[in-house]
Amino acid sequence: MPSSGPRAWSAMRAPLGLAEHAARGVLTRFGFQSGFQDATRLRTYYDWDSDQEWLRAGPRLLQQVGTGKVELEEVVVDRTRGVFRVVVVVTDSLEAAMARDRRGPAPEPVCDRLVGWLSGFGSAFLGDDVLFIEHQCAGQEEGRRACRFEGRLAAEWGEAGQPHHALYRRDAIGERLATQDRELL
Repeated sequence: MPSSGPRAWSAMRAPLGLAEHAARGVLTRFGFQSGFQDATRLRTYYDWDSDQEWLRAGPRLLQQVGTGKVELEEVVVDRTRGVFRVVVVVTDSLEAAMARDRRGPAPEPVCDRLVGWLSGFGSAFLGDDVLFIEHQCAGQEEGRRACRFEGRLAAEWGEAGQPHHALYRRDAIGERLATQDRELL
């Protein structure tokens, strides 16, 4: 059972009162923890015939809670060898639609909670640090319906993954919140 639904995740962005980058970090980490826990629960409470079946349960779970239509477009995984390459397409993403409705088309992808969830689920599945990056987002332009995510081992992204990986650092948000508190006092 998912930790909470997409409306709850998406609604968190506005009242955080943080700069956009800080809010992205909070939502990404929240999504990561949710995805990691969901994968762990699915592994613990169900007997899967294969790793592929377990992995494919993640998108079905997202779809059931109203995230959008979630499809695994490409799957190359081998847990024993530490191989993970997955492309996920989400059509009619609720997170993207809510962000676009609230602020209009965004200059960069907005599905922070979803990218975190996918990274958390993938990391729990593989037992290693998996990083998903959103390459196309329906929140970036009117009429676009699909968001496209690619997941790999975090180390495989190299420098291209650094800005995304930084969103998962707790110290980054802690430093910003401490600075904001000092400014308010």
